[in-house]
Amino acid sequence: MPHDIRSVIPFEIPAIHLLDAGAMSVGETPPYQSLLSWKQTKLFGFEPNALECARLNAKAESNTCYWPVALGDGNRHRFHVGRSEATSSLFPPNMALARKFNALAEFMEVKRELDIGTSRLDDIAGLPPLHYLKMDVQGAELMILQNALRQLESTVLLHLEVEFVPLYLGQPLFGDIDCFLRQQGFQFHRFASISGRTAQPFLMNGNPYEPMSQSLWADAIYMRNLETLPALPTEQLCRMAMLLDVLYQSFDIAGVVLEEAGRRLGAPLKERYIEQFAAQRSA
Repeated sequence: MPHDIRSVIPFEIPAIHLLDAGAMSVGETPPYQSLLSWKQTKLFGFEPNALECARLNAKAESNTCYWPVALGDGNRHRFHVGRSEATSSLFPPNMALARKFNALAEFMEVKRELDIGTSRLDDIAGLPPLHYLKMDVQGAELMILQNALRQLESTVLLHLEVEFVPLYLGQPLFGDIDCFLRQQGFQFHRFASISGRTAQPFLMNGNPYEPMSQSLWADAIYMRNLETLPALPTEQLCRMAMLLDVLYQSFDIAGVVLEEAGRRLGAPLKERYIEQFAAQRSA
């Protein structure tokens, strides 16, 4: 039998609401892509670049919608548009640091500045409780999270771009985000990717994008603290297990979550999950 965690859940699969903040397409497959084929899934995207937002909506599926909105703290900010649009940020680039590395400064250089308003995630009208947050907003992740405390109550998993060094002036770093999320009842799960560049004039294999030693940024995955699982509603436990399984192949931790859901339902969910997993591996 093919491995499908949905078959282990003993009731109708609950709705799964996804957020993509900084939804600009940069040629990479979104981490949640495989979930968009599920009828229970709804994606809510936010992209402040109006033209890019329109392009995203033009090719969006029926369960996907995008807003040309910059998420933040509800105040007005200077928006620094990078030579590469993907590097645009509410924070000015740290060009002195960027110039020390290959293939950074030329993309981060500001080509224009705009005065823009931002919206608090908790203030977005019509937005349902969210369960999965993906953010790639060039340093503004913590600002958005601090103004999304209500939405974080329903969230079980986050996928965030974090920086280890200040590529943008005044930006919070990985440690700041980690401290905040732990205070909100989350724990670090793992890195989905870690990226860097070589310091000039060194190159690895003639490739300016290949790192040598310095990690600069990463995609960090956070989940609800495993010690607080008994406080989560059963539907939230099932969402958490499904997201861990489908998006990150974190099968062992999904099993831990299913064990708690099964305990309260009086059903051997973890055992069924392990049997299905083992059967697929031996097929």
